[in-house]
Amino acid sequence: MDWLYSDQGKSVGAIYKAEWMDDNFLYLMDMRVPKEDRTILKFNPNSPNEISPLFEANKLMNNLMSFINRDDTTMYVDWPKSFSSNGKYGLYIYEGDIFILDINTANFLRVTNTPIKEKSARFSPDGKNIAFIRENDLFTYNIKKQQEKRLTYNGSETTLNGTVSGFIGKRFLEDKISVTGGLMTQNR
Repeated sequence: MDWLYSDQGKSVGAIYKAEWMDDNFLYLMDMRVPKEDRTILKFNPNSPNEISPLFEANKLMNNLMSFINRDDTTMYVDWPKSFSSNGKYGLYIYEGDIFILDINTANFLRVTNTPIKEKSARFSPDGKNIAFIRENDLFTYNIKKQQEKRLTYNGSETTLNGTVSGFIGKRFLEDKISVTGGLMTQNR
C-alpha cells in the first residue's frame, strides 16, 4: 500500500503537464521523470523534432534559494501555478510567498514577503497583473508598477472572498468588477 503513494507508485500513471502559449509554443513537463531531474521544456510545432529546456534548472534553483531561508537544498523545478499567456512568466508560491519567474532570464522576482500565506495566485488574461488571496481577502499585484492593491477587507473563516480561479476572480479579471467591502459592482 505504501508503494502506491510513493514517488515510484505515482509515476506509473504520470503524464506530461502541458500548456499552450499565445505564440503557439507548447510548454511541457514530463511528470514520469524524478522530481530532481524535471525541467520545463519548450516545443515548437513547426520544428517537431526540437524540444528544448526553457532554462538551466540549477541556475534557476540557485536564484530561488537566494530569496528563501532554507538550510536544505532539495529544491527542484516544479510546474508553475500559472503562466502568463505570452509565455514570458511563470507564477510560483514557495513557503507561502508569491514569486514570478522571468523565463527568458531564469530569474525570480519576489512578489510578496509576508508571514501570512498567499494562495490561489493567477495571472490576469493580459498578463499584466496577478490576483491572489491572503487571509480570505482578494488582492492584485501590478507587475510593471510592482504594486499590490487590496480589493476586499472583510475576509474571515466564514467570509471567503472567492478564489481567483472561481467565479468572482474570473469575473474580476475579465470584466473589471469592483469589489468593495464584500459588495460587487460591474464597471462597464
